[in-house]
Amino acid sequence: MQKKIQILSDQTINQIAAGEVIENPASVVKELVENSIDAGSSSIIIEIKGGGFQLIRVIDNGVGMSSDDAILSLERHATSKIRNLQDLDDSRLMGFRGEALASIAAVSRLTLSTQQKGEPLGTILTSEGGKLRMEEGARNPGTTLEIRSLFYNVPARRKFQKSPAASLTEIIKMFSRLALAHPEIGFELISNERQMLKSKEKLPFEVRIADVLGEPFLEEMKPIEVTDGEMKITGFIGTPLLSRHNRSGQHLFLNQRPVKCPEINYAIYDGYGTRLQERKHPTYVLLFSLPNALVDVNVHPQKLEVRLREHNLIKEWIQKVISNAFDAPKAARIIQSRPSYESQEELFPLKFREEPQEEMGEILPLHKQLDIIGLSSHFLLVDGKSAPHKPFDGILLIDLLEVKRLLYFEQLEEGEIQNELEGLLSPITLSFSPAESDQINQNIAALKGMGIGIRPFGKETFLIDALHPLFQIDEAKQLVYKALENKNLLKEKHLKLAKMLSTFAKKSITLYEAKLLTEELFKRESPEVSLHGKPTMVRISHEKLTNLFRSAEKAPL
Repeated sequence: MQKKIQILSDQTINQIAAGEVIENPASVVKELVENSIDAGSSSIIIEIKGGGFQLIRVIDNGVGMSSDDAILSLERHATSKIRNLQDLDDSRLMGFRGEALASIAAVSRLTLSTQQKGEPLGTILTSEGGKLRMEEGARNPGTTLEIRSLFYNVPARRKFQKSPAASLTEIIKMFSRLALAHPEIGFELISNERQMLKSKEKLPFEVRIADVLGEPFLEEMKPIEVTDGEMKITGFIGTPLLSRHNRSGQHLFLNQRPVKCPEINYAIYDGYGTRLQERKHPTYVLLFSLPNALVDVNVHPQKLEVRLREHNLIKEWIQKVISNAFDAPKAARIIQSRPSYESQEELFPLKFREEPQEEMGEILPLHKQLDIIGLSSHFLLVDGKSAPHKPFDGILLIDLLEVKRLLYFEQLEEGEIQNELEGLLSPITLSFSPAESDQINQNIAALKGMGIGIRPFGKETFLIDALHPLFQIDEAKQLVYKALENKNLLKEKHLKLAKMLSTFAKKSITLYEAKLLTEELFKRESPEVSLHGKPTMVRISHEKLTNLFRSAEKAPL
């Protein structure tokens, strides 16, 4: 009888392991670079072709390997990093504990070239399809690993990979995290023979941040350096004014490893306290150093997520450190938290009707008959008697944000957005990290189709030089940041994009913009109805107003 249970071949076992370790080209870069870091390298160069699918080459000047060690490095469960069970808990050890090279070799054509310092010759290993070939060769001390034709022998895996451009973006992000975590090492990233990023070794941390994230990232950042026994925090935190609508400006490292740690993140937010606006996220680059006894690094197989063992103690300490960075005399904080007003009129969001109104009326003839009472945030108050459709005795309250969504949706449907762009007299300058810059470059046409004209201006700087009339400058910036946060945003259907407009649109609308919006609104046959039957306006008769006050007499506010 034929056996139903069989022992898998080493090649099959390695390919299964590769599915756990090697998710994409970026994960290959991570494993190889972390091996170079553990080898004591002071310089690491990464070369990429075809988003990493054609070639990933990592060159370091570390300690190198002997021929015996080079052969063992391609075996499963073989590692130079672990000697006993306790080493598994060392958060300072990089790499995947001996699985990486064997797994990578199982799904690629791998060449390893290495030489130890003081040795006359080095070792060159090539691995393809489970077959290993070794020869001698001379090179500078260190190790070079070339990974070609990634996933060539597992077409099902290759089929579900991202495009080369999207893969490169992930590699840049991974590379940036590793470069920030190790400012003592020099890093260089080259893609398709074009230098994407370079930062020299042993420079001040702020210089590394500027090299990786761009100099504008450091503007208004507060330096932090606090040591308490074996616990230490160094880095920079952004002022509340630099907070974003997403977490793209957050870079957290624990014992020189980029990690996710919800407990630390919560503590940082608590440190900001009420200084942060609702739904805003702080920016920071923080390096934490904690004893291994306080950190559980085995939550995730690649140590991407960690947990704290004495989390209450550590969280309280982090919260105090962040809060103290913003500390100032109490009276000064109260003054700073109050907005300054040039005139008493600016104290009130409601803008009272002014006479005469001829100037705006000349621009918008319709508004000669539309009697505007005032504007509160994005709600326009109009005398009901002057309403172009169905005049009445009362107040017409128009939701200008809903009007904006309606107009935006209609123009998206008709494909008119990019034809309506208007040039800006003063273009908006935005700077991004290399990864973000690459993503923006890939989506310039898509952003234009959504109403934002943006173009490169330098290596990692862009100019917004044209906008659709519906957008204010702040809204345009937020849409760009949203596109970076949500990769599928630029592929969303028109209705979803129109709805999203309300999530980042500036709620305060100027009187001039209000008149532009209502001018377009009342050109429609049914101006009262927006998307899916949602109202754009509410009619409040004088009778209803009177009843509201009568109700208030019985139940005063």
